[in-house]
Amino acid sequence: MSPAQTDDAPSLLWLGAVGAAGVALGAVAWALQSPTKQPSPREPRSKDDDMARAQTSAILGPVWPIPAGRLRRVGESVMARRAGSGRPHKGVDLFAEAGSPVLSAAYGRVLRVVDGRTADPKKQEGLARAGLFVDVRALSGWVYRYLHLGSVVVREGEPVRAGQPLGTVSPSGGSGVEHSEPHVHFEIRAADWDRGAGEYGEPVDPLQVLPPRERVA
Repeated sequence: MSPAQTDDAPSLLWLGAVGAAGVALGAVAWALQSPTKQPSPREPRSKDDDMARAQTSAILGPVWPIPAGRLRRVGESVMARRAGSGRPHKGVDLFAEAGSPVLSAAYGRVLRVVDGRTADPKKQEGLARAGLFVDVRALSGWVYRYLHLGSVVVREGEPVRAGQPLGTVSPSGGSGVEHSEPHVHFEIRAADWDRGAGEYGEPVDPLQVLPPRERVA
């Protein structure tokens, strides 16, 4: 599957573009700057420290792409050979009701928005199976991918914070979800699309990156 052609080479330092509240931006700057003093084991952290850490985490992530209370179940994650198809599975399936919001899992910039819903399955099988999707490059350089969307509310080049809506879960029968319940296929890749290799970077298991949460499979 080839993503939309793009010459976008975004800088990874665009925190000022988030447009968050002043205190939240201050928390981000506090987290990214070189520390001048670390509290000793005997010196308890202040409430201000805890608040700054919480605000930074809220902006940078990671957070689950499906909001709490909307996630019906967590399906298969990264594996070399998927049961039934025998194809590798390079992400995790997060099942939710059609129309549920899909959130950015981490702070980053939208690399591309690609609509494969009208792709010819015989000529562009990968694109047709992906459906409508969004790729976001995080500050780490990893690429966060959100496939099988029903709608998208962001644009290429737009900065997004963790928890910001990217779109919605597609109903069954469209956007690459022809024979399954509505879900978003969420991937984390170590690098962006390589035109020469015809592939993204190595898959990273999202369940090893996302915050702990009860898994129902």
